[in-house]
Amino acid sequence: MGPKCEGDILGLDARTQQPEFARAIFEGIGFSARWVMETLLCSADIKPHENQLQIHCGGGGFKSDILNQIRADILGITLKKPRGENPGLLGAVAMATVAVGAHKNLMDALDMMISFDATYQPDQKMHARYSDVFELYKQAYYSTRSISHKLLDL
Repeated sequence: MGPKCEGDILGLDARTQQPEFARAIFEGIGFSARWVMETLLCSADIKPHENQLQIHCGGGGFKSDILNQIRADILGITLKKPRGENPGLLGAVAMATVAVGAHKNLMDALDMMISFDATYQPDQKMHARYSDVFELYKQAYYSTRSISHKLLDL
């Protein structure tokens, strides 16, 4: 048996179609990313808008332009997708160049090695809407967590 996962899709009715299900999954991915990002930023005492954060994102989970835009809107920060198929490898090479002294820091190394093929700017109107929905997302998680765990134990 594989790893146990939990999840809920709320707000369904008889009119819900496949596009709404797909969007709900994409939004759930985005809300999950936001929760993780907010936790990390809080633990590092970083204020996102003070530092003009952006995320360089790549790999299989970032092949969908629609999902990437939804993520940018939910996170409220710019996502930049590096050109190429293996951004993890580029990151490892960049760290190695810093380790051997070819670059003074990781940002300098990455600036020299990476070009981007897409940038996703957050739509601030959508970000405000998603911020309201995010609060409901967290409430829904806490409200259904014990039920989800019981179902997983069956």
